[in-house]
Amino acid sequence: MFVLSIKHKVRNYDSWKAVYDTFPPTAAGATFAHVNRSTNDPNDVLVVAGWNSLKDAQAFTANPQLGQAMKNAGVDMIFDFGTLIAHLAKTRSL
Repeated sequence: MFVLSIKHKVRNYDSWKAVYDTFPPTAAGATFAHVNRSTNDPNDVLVVAGWNSLKDAQAFTANPQLGQAMKNAGVDMIFDFGTLIAHLAKTRSL
């Protein structure tokens, strides 16, 4: 199991969630995806998703539609998750 934990600061949770629901990790093969919110700031979001295959997780994070969806959803900071996962795969025993 490959688990990806993604923390976002979003401008507005409800707007973000509406876009997230159109592009959830489970639609890209994740076996689960959980959305969590900070009790201190409802616009701090943590998404935890799991894949059976590193290749599938990488494909999800490298999908250009994901970056566009995040931008449309009001994510304040976007990282290149595909590069991050590839780096982790090279530097850690998976």
